[in-house]
Amino acid sequence: MKTHSKTIQTMMSKTKFVLLAFLVAFSFSCSPEDGNDGAPGPTGPAGSDGQDGNANVISSGWIEFDTAVWTPLTDEFGIDYRNYPITVSEISQDIVDNGVVLVYTRFVISNTDTFMLPFSTNITGGEQTLSFEIELNDLTIKMRNVSGSGDPGTFGGPGIAEYRYIIIPASGSGKTSNLNYSKMTYEEVINHFNLEL
Repeated sequence: MKTHSKTIQTMMSKTKFVLLAFLVAFSFSCSPEDGNDGAPGPTGPAGSDGQDGNANVISSGWIEFDTAVWTPLTDEFGIDYRNYPITVSEISQDIVDNGVVLVYTRFVISNTDTFMLPFSTNITGGEQTLSFEIELNDLTIKMRNVSGSGDPGTFGGPGIAEYRYIIIPASGSGKTSNLNYSKMTYEEVINHFNLEL
């Protein structure tokens, strides 16, 4: 009986050894690099052409202020203004009603910092505010003293100051949705629409 029992134990040990050897050999034989790739599947349908992210955005280059363009001092609802009218045919009624217009200025005589309108700083002495308004085919840059009274003066000429506008329609690329451009730097807006600095 002992011999028979010992034979069974020896056979079971050998069987375990053989099974373990097969398992090890099998695990090494299954490698992700083995085998050939299958044939490529059929080509899917062509997608529709996408729209350029800035296809509908209109941007001027930098334009020098001209002192001759500033209007005489005008009183608008009790505030003294000098206005700088600019004809911009791309400002349609749809832009006025639904689009976004951004206006920037920089004083190249002193530095290259770029400011989004409206903003206030010492421009002609004291402290002035530059803002703007739009109407159909028209952009007007407006300057007043921060106090609202008195002549803010004018500025312009070669190498003094420049302005630039960017017109963003509400329709088209959809890039205007949920964006607050007033919280974006000039560089961020330029990069967002892939425009030239």
